[in-house]
Amino acid sequence: MRKFTEFSVKNSCRAALVLVLGSASLGFVSGAALAGSKTTVPAGFDHYILYMGTGVFDPFNPEPRPGVTGCAGLFCDGNYFNKEVMKRTDAEIESLEVEAKAFFLTRFGIDVDDPDLQGRVILKRWGMNPDFEYRAYQISGMKVPPEGYRVRDGGWYMQITDPDGVPLGGEFAGTHGPANSFFFFGHYNIQIEKHGHKHDEEIVIPYKALTPVTPQPDGSFLIRCELNHPEWGGGIVQGQVANITLPNGMVKGNGRNVVTFPAVSRIDSFKNGYEVPEGDED
Repeated sequence: MRKFTEFSVKNSCRAALVLVLGSASLGFVSGAALAGSKTTVPAGFDHYILYMGTGVFDPFNPEPRPGVTGCAGLFCDGNYFNKEVMKRTDAEIESLEVEAKAFFLTRFGIDVDDPDLQGRVILKRWGMNPDFEYRAYQISGMKVPPEGYRVRDGGWYMQITDPDGVPLGGEFAGTHGPANSFFFFGHYNIQIEKHGHKHDEEIVIPYKALTPVTPQPDGSFLIRCELNHPEWGGGIVQGQVANITLPNGMVKGNGRNVVTFPAVSRIDSFKNGYEVPEGDED
């Protein structure tokens, strides 16, 4: 049986400034030095996580790790993520796929089963290429080692393949979805490890795209997804991936994502330190 890590971190009404002194001069705190310290919760939030993807991967290697197949760049097929990471049955996978399709239709107005859209949009089960080394380096209330905890990311994405794009509907009625735009529905699964050994603790966070993810000419893209954790409530993830192609053809991961619960800070003003809305003083 899995154990899902719970946090009970109370908002503080004080701001702390830590000065590190060394040989009569100010110094910097290394990741190793901070490894024994818990990450604080930013004022105005209940939970906070920082993800980064910084690994080097071969964009043309379809099987970077045993059991992980069908990879093309960041995206691998979703079999390993669904079956091995999330431990889902075929019935559970099919049920979630129905839910993903309904979500894409409601929010973006795209029915992936519409005959008129065949060949113009696609739906894929996917999992993140593990060589991207997507990791959580800070988790509020936890002591995270400098190497972070692995973030297994996957689910479903819908992509517009029509070179002319397609019109959007739902919450985006009246707008146009450009070619190659992605729309995500999935889960983050953070594997908690102690001293390099896997434990049965996992932090599982469902997410749904708030906006289309549209790659820029340089290949970078922005991410905004709503989060709905069963214990933490609503939240948001916002960030960017701007990978770098190396001279040898390999790709250097360069992703940053910030997760917060709730989605927006409760603080109204930083005029005098910061002010917490009435009722949140304790």
